[in-house]
Amino acid sequence: MARCKGVTATCGPGVYRAHLFPKEYYGNVFIPEPAGNLIKRVTLSEKDGEITAANAYEGKEFMTSTDERFRPVNAYTGPDGALYIVDIARGVIQHRGFLTYYLVKNIQDRKLETPFTLGRIYRIVPDGAKPKLTRLPKETERIPAMLTSDNGWVRDTAQRVLVERNDPKVVPDLQKLAATNASPQTRVQALWTLEGMNALTPAVITTALHDKVDKVRAAAVRMSDPATTLPELAKLTNDPSAEVRLHLAFKLSGDAEPAAGKALLTLLENGGPIFGEAAASGLSGHEIDYLDTLLKLPPTEDAKLAKSDVLSTLAGCVMKERNAAHVGQLLDLIGAQPAGGARQVAMLNGMAGKAPGKKSKGPTYFRPLKLASAPAAMATLQASKDGKIKALVARIDPQIVWSGKPGWVEPVVKPLTASEQALYEEGKTIYSSICIACHQPTGQGMAGLAPPLVDSEWVLGDPDKIIRIVTEGLSGPIDVKGNKWQLEMPGLPIFNDEQVAGILTYIRREWEHTANPVSPSFVTAVRAAIKDHTKPWSVDELRKPVDVKKAAAK
Repeated sequence: MARCKGVTATCGPGVYRAHLFPKEYYGNVFIPEPAGNLIKRVTLSEKDGEITAANAYEGKEFMTSTDERFRPVNAYTGPDGALYIVDIARGVIQHRGFLTYYLVKNIQDRKLETPFTLGRIYRIVPDGAKPKLTRLPKETERIPAMLTSDNGWVRDTAQRVLVERNDPKVVPDLQKLAATNASPQTRVQALWTLEGMNALTPAVITTALHDKVDKVRAAAVRMSDPATTLPELAKLTNDPSAEVRLHLAFKLSGDAEPAAGKALLTLLENGGPIFGEAAASGLSGHEIDYLDTLLKLPPTEDAKLAKSDVLSTLAGCVMKERNAAHVGQLLDLIGAQPAGGARQVAMLNGMAGKAPGKKSKGPTYFRPLKLASAPAAMATLQASKDGKIKALVARIDPQIVWSGKPGWVEPVVKPLTASEQALYEEGKTIYSSICIACHQPTGQGMAGLAPPLVDSEWVLGDPDKIIRIVTEGLSGPIDVKGNKWQLEMPGLPIFNDEQVAGILTYIRREWEHTANPVSPSFVTAVRAAIKDHTKPWSVDELRKPVDVKKAAAK
């Protein structure tokens, strides 16, 4: 959060939703980039329910500055139709945990840490435009009419105030707007206002589900309760709009009614992979049951199932769930399919997961799932003479184990001592304040930003590598669990050896990890061995071992 002259703002883009600017600006996204001292403008296009962004300009940005204290963090459409930019006007925007000694000295030499009580708000108006402020009336009964405004800020504010006041006297007016207003945007916003007031009735939703505009139908699907509107929802399975069908797949995937499952199947038959993902999103913990349902379909449906890739998607979800009983059921289902058939191959693909890159030379780590007993289907699949089947089973084999499996030794988990437990707790505290923003509470990371720590070969492999990454950072591409990440992770030299050991002990023992803890003395030795290294590591450098014993001897 950043505080700017009484304005508290979280960094985020803004969608322009007024008509003071030329019409080509409506719906554009303005993205503040405080680190680059600029604001980017992108246009959006939509096809088959998927939105794509493109730069509005070639070789330039909407707004840039040579002032290094220009730190835009938010963009808003104002009540007058102007575009408002919040600028926290700071010389330093890094968290102190990510500041290297070089940066600290540079900041102090140039006095970038001061002043820190400034802030700017820019009001951007097109040449020749005459902005006019719109105010909401005080009387609640006059506010629903404001939902017809062509200014998104006015509509949003009217919706918020109506929900907060929750006056039942305005419900009839809102119902009328939702059903008959000429503007699709107004109809949608009236629906959401009713939803926020808990005044949305099945009759109102049913009308909206049959609206002539797909955006209204899609919004109505999102607000629907299948318990009261399932028959109407089922009528939309062949809707001409991919967006409506996609929202319907999300909605129906979490409903246990047989009619919902049947409607979902129709959506899967006519949709692509994104529909398989939508179906899987609401089936958490029940993927194996729906797989069983799909596999009972006649072979004539195979081509449609393949189009949505749903068999592979659900099989992959079952593996990620790490429920031994469900994985055993999955293997039984796979083994019962025609050998080498499309269904068997699809589920094996999902179960095997992404194949590791051929050029990957990084460390490897598997946390196998222990089954109650040896699965009979596994032996049958391993005996297959089909090259594709054998290759997939070979990738699955190290991921599952059972008592008595040849070559597998039950790992002995070393209990943490009192001092190691204290390190773990200290590391948990630091992780929760620093690392959690990127790597998340679950350790699963963030797409495009931070790789997962759960089951990461870098976290659970040789500890000297993760020590080097934490203390000095990482630059360039790195493979993590078969996926390539392009990283620029800053080092954290602010942490002493005990704190680094605590962080690493925590992430090597959290999330069902069983790797050995890391001691402060080992961190000290690694740091001594790399004391002449002063920049972020590359993967090639990390692959070269460090002579910790030699450094410790000195």
